[in-house]
Amino acid sequence: MEIFKPSPLVYEYFNRGTNSRKSDTWLISSNPFDVISAISCGMRSAWVQRSQDSIFDQWEIEPTTIISKLTELSLKLEK
Repeated sequence: MEIFKPSPLVYEYFNRGTNSRKSDTWLISSNPFDVISAISCGMRSAWVQRSQDSIFDQWEIEPTTIISKLTELSLKLEK
């Protein structure tokens, strides 16, 4: 059986395989649907806003943090 995001089973598979907790897991993506899926499953997520013109889809779910480039990520993870 093939299962893909946004199925919660995908995220649970990752956490089982890495022996990690969802609350300590980050998904980093420039795709709002990936961020929304991860947040909905209990993970944290950073949305990479590639352009100032990019708009995050409004589903009443916000990313944990927003960055414009990956080099900003380490500073956000330290908070």
